[in-house]
Amino acid sequence: MKWLLLLSFLIGSVTGCQPLQQPEKPATVIDLTLPGPTVYCNCCAGYRIQIDADYYYTNTIPAAYDKPNTPVWIRYQADTGPCQGKAGRIEIISIRSR
Repeated sequence: MKWLLLLSFLIGSVTGCQPLQQPEKPATVIDLTLPGPTVYCNCCAGYRIQIDADYYYTNTIPAAYDKPNTPVWIRYQADTGPCQGKAGRIEIISIRSR
C-alpha cells in the first residue's frame, strides 16, 4: 500500500510539472516596414517576422534582435493592443537567439 501511495505521488509530481506555455517557434526577423509618407495607418507598419512560410507584423522587438534577417526563437500570441483584430499582427511573448 505504501508503494502505491509513493508511486501515485511520484507520477502526479512528474506529470504535474509539464510546461503550460506554447513551444518556441523558429522565426526570422525580416525587416522594419514603414508606411509611405502619405499613408496614415498606425497598424500598417512594424517589424516583419517570418514564421514557417507565413509573414506577421509586430510593433516592437528588443534592440538586440531588430537587425534584418536575424534568426530567433519566439513565443507569440495574437495582438491585444490597439491593432488587435488586424490580420497578421502578433505580440511577441518571449524571444531569444537561434
